[in-house]
Amino acid sequence: MPIFSLDELKQAVVGGKIGAISIDTTIFEQYQFGFEMGVLAQMAQFGRLDADHLVFDTILHEIRSHLVTQADLNKAHVKNSLKPLGNSWGIERDVRDKAMSLLFEDQAGKDRTQDRIETFVNVSSATTLACADYVNLSDLLARYFDTRPPFGDKEAKKREFPDALTLMAIESWAAKNRKQVITVSKDGDWKRFCAESELVFFVDNLPEALSVFHVGADDALHLFKVALAQGVINNLDVDILEAINSQADKIEVEIEACANWYYEAELDQVNVSANPPFTEQLKVFEVINYEDNQLELRTTVQADVTAQFVASFQQWDGIDKDYMSMGSATVEKTEVLELELIISVEFTNGQVALQHVELLPYRTTMDFGEIEPDWMGEYQE
Repeated sequence: MPIFSLDELKQAVVGGKIGAISIDTTIFEQYQFGFEMGVLAQMAQFGRLDADHLVFDTILHEIRSHLVTQADLNKAHVKNSLKPLGNSWGIERDVRDKAMSLLFEDQAGKDRTQDRIETFVNVSSATTLACADYVNLSDLLARYFDTRPPFGDKEAKKREFPDALTLMAIESWAAKNRKQVITVSKDGDWKRFCAESELVFFVDNLPEALSVFHVGADDALHLFKVALAQGVINNLDVDILEAINSQADKIEVEIEACANWYYEAELDQVNVSANPPFTEQLKVFEVINYEDNQLELRTTVQADVTAQFVASFQQWDGIDKDYMSMGSATVEKTEVLELELIISVEFTNGQVALQHVELLPYRTTMDFGEIEPDWMGEYQE
C-alpha cells in the first residue's frame, strides 16, 4: 500500500477505519524521552479520543534500557560535579549530600525510569501489549530468511528482530481488532514494512500524526490564521521571543574549535533574536491537540541564536608534571537555527489569545574556528 498523505489519513479517521496509534523508539529518542513536556506530553489526549494508544513490550524494553543507563550516568556526573564545591566554596559534604537527595530522592536510575514510564503509560491511556501474544514465530523467521521488510539484505539482521516483532504485532493487532493503525517512526525499515501493509500506515512526524486525529479543529485553526494575518493577537511577537529566551536552556550547543593549547569550554549563555519577526514566519502548523476552545499547535521558526562560551586554556608543565593555566577567553557566535515550538491558543468570545509558548529541545554544534586566550589579543594589539 502506498504511503498515504495526511489528508487521506484524516479521511480514514473520519470514516472510522483508523483507530489506533503506535510510536517507535526513534520518536522517543527524537524528543529526548521528555514524557512530561512538549509533544510527548500531548499523548495524554488519547484518554478522551476515540482511538487507542498502543505500546508494545519491545518498545518499553528499548526505552527502559536507554533511560536507565542515561539516568545513572547523569546522576554520577552531578555527584562528581558537586565534589569540587568542598574546596572552592567550602560547602560541607552533608550539604552536598542533601542537594543530591533533594534532586534524586535517593532513587536509583532503574527505579526512577520505571516510575516515569508507568506514569507516561497511565497518563497517555496506553494499552500495553506483548508481541508474543500476536506474532507467530514461524512467520517471523520466514520474513527473516526471505529478507522481507523490515528485514533488509544486511549482515546485522539480528538487530532488526525487535522492529520486526513490533511491526508484525501491530499488524496482527489491527487485523484482530479490525482497526487500521498509524505508526510513527524515523526508521526507513518501518516505512518499507508499512508500504506493503494494508493495515499499518507510516508517518515520520509525531505532530503530523497527532493532527490526523483532530479533523474537527480545522475551523479553529482557520480562525487563528485569520487573526494572525490581521495582526489582532496582542503582543504575539514579543511574547514568543520572551518565551523562547526564558527557555533558552533547552538549546544545547557544543563547541568545535581549534587552539594552540588544551582547553575546556563551558556554555555561559544562549540568547535568541529574530529577523524577520516571528509573526511574519508563522505559516505552517500541525494541530496536536484541541479541547475546550484551546488549540495546541506545533510550528517552526528561524531564529538568530547566539551562544557564548567561556574557554579555559592550559599547558602541560613538564617540570611540575601538571597543567598550568594559560588564561581564558569569552567567545561567542551567532547562527540561524530552525527551532520547534508548541503554541497554545485560546478562543474566548470571538477573541484569539496566546496562552503559552513551549520551546522544544534542540541540539547543535557551532564551529568557532581558532580560539585563543584574551591576553593574546591584547598583546597583538
